[in-house]
Amino acid sequence: MLCLCGPSGSGKSTLLNLLGLIERTQVGELFFDGDVALHDISEPDANLIRRTDIGFVFQSFHLFEVLNAYENVAYFLNRLGLKASEVKERVEFALNAVAMWEHRTKKPLEMSGGQRQRVAIARALAKNPKVIIADEPTASLDQKTGENIMKVFSELNREHGLSLVVSSHDPMVLDYCKNQVRLRDGQVESVTGVLA
Repeated sequence: MLCLCGPSGSGKSTLLNLLGLIERTQVGELFFDGDVALHDISEPDANLIRRTDIGFVFQSFHLFEVLNAYENVAYFLNRLGLKASEVKERVEFALNAVAMWEHRTKKPLEMSGGQRQRVAIARALAKNPKVIIADEPTASLDQKTGENIMKVFSELNREHGLSLVVSSHDPMVLDYCKNQVRLRDGQVESVTGVLA
């Protein structure tokens, strides 16, 4: 579990976009899962990694307002061509992991901000990704809800071995992430934890 931290404008979101193959590197080298050279990857191969190996949790949730929690999590799984039974199993696991199964029939406008963020995490988790990338996942939440989200991330990391890369300048988030890369003006200022 790694946190990219630093003030606004330090490059956190840009680095997340590079790691998530949303933006492409212009210089340097970037590797995924040890040996996949992302700086040389073709667009079809990049799409495959984004679709299957990386889960995204965006600041603004990006949920479909006309779909309920279950349908929001299932939407992209259905597009992967999975069997209906596997989609159901993955959605149920993901919503249970974030304590949202009992709210599966609620639409986003019927949920609190914390519940919407949990559904966004469930959607990322249901892909069975190798890593989840979360951009300022607590920024639009109150302190208590934000802490609950970080507890969910910690449990996913500890109990399911899921790797997480989180960007934040919230001190509470930093308390949950022993591994930190501090950025300033697009440069690495310091590294703490196992990466140091």
